[in-house]
Amino acid sequence: MQPRHLIIATVALAILNGIMSPLLLSVFVLYPLWYPGWAPVDQTAVVTLSSLIVSSVLLMMTGVPAALYERLTQRKGTDLVSSAIWLACMAIATLPTLPGLAAALGRG
Repeated sequence: MQPRHLIIATVALAILNGIMSPLLLSVFVLYPLWYPGWAPVDQTAVVTLSSLIVSSVLLMMTGVPAALYERLTQRKGTDLVSSAIWLACMAIATLPTLPGLAAALGRG
């Protein structure tokens, strides 16, 4: 298995988090703080951008442990172990999303 396969899985979980995360409502409600004033307020655009913000922030936050591992072991690039650390951290961050996902699938 190559590191890029784990990174693709990490990004897929980040997208899932962005769509189904309980944090999405908080970011959506706070749109006057981050949404540009010159842009027309469209609910679809605000929800989409809120989802993108949540997924991007989670992707960056869950990458910190992998980056620390790379730094502490003095690795030159991302390898299989650091990609697995990043994926594991993203999987842990996905746990609050699971009840919403189960409800969306009709199982909860």
